[in-house]
Amino acid sequence: MITGTLVHDVLEKLMALPPQERTPDTAWELLRTLGAKTVDDLPKYGLAPAQAKDLKEKSAESLKGYFEIEDPRDVQIDAGGVEPDIRTEISGVRFNGRIDRITEGEVRRVTDYKTGKRPDAAYLPDTLRQVMLYAAALASIEKPVDEVELLYLNNAERVRRPAYSAAIDRATSDLVENRSKMESAFSNHAWLATPGGICRTCAFRSVCPTQHSDTPTPGSSECNSTLQRQGLSQRLRQAS
Repeated sequence: MITGTLVHDVLEKLMALPPQERTPDTAWELLRTLGAKTVDDLPKYGLAPAQAKDLKEKSAESLKGYFEIEDPRDVQIDAGGVEPDIRTEISGVRFNGRIDRITEGEVRRVTDYKTGKRPDAAYLPDTLRQVMLYAAALASIEKPVDEVELLYLNNAERVRRPAYSAAIDRATSDLVENRSKMESAFSNHAWLATPGGICRTCAFRSVCPTQHSDTPTPGSSECNSTLQRQGLSQRLRQAS
């Protein structure tokens, strides 16, 4: 996660420069500067300074992969096309998002950088759903795009798809359905856990019933005490 944030920050600043200044030397200098600050902040994330080497290697690998995919000097971006905030409503659901970039030219395209591994073909539609939602959000504010793309930096691979209506409709339908489930769960105070690979990195794994059969009931005083001993606390939220 930290590596991904660092690489995204580097590419954000790189793409905000005039095209002729988006050189590899500039990118590596940005990585050194921003990376030094990230290394200083490692203890804030509960990581040891010794893990700085791993962070540097992974971020360098991602940046190298980026330049194997494209030359940023050839990418046309209008003002406001780097990390724009999108706030709109899609089929009655409020949608907030930040897009990595929107390119212009003959084809208008939404791009999302990925520092993780490219998923198997069976799981790729789930990953594409997010950028299709960005396309739906932009269409709702009368700024439609022609394509969406994912740049898998570690694999040095690009995945492009047309922003066709059927795919956008499927992504929108999933959004509406998931929002309905969330509202129902909030009203009933009952949440359905869906374990997966990401559970390995969850800070609350030690008190999750899907991971351990003898964990205290979520929300109980025993559960809260366990979280407090680990330096974690519950953040109360209101429905929105």
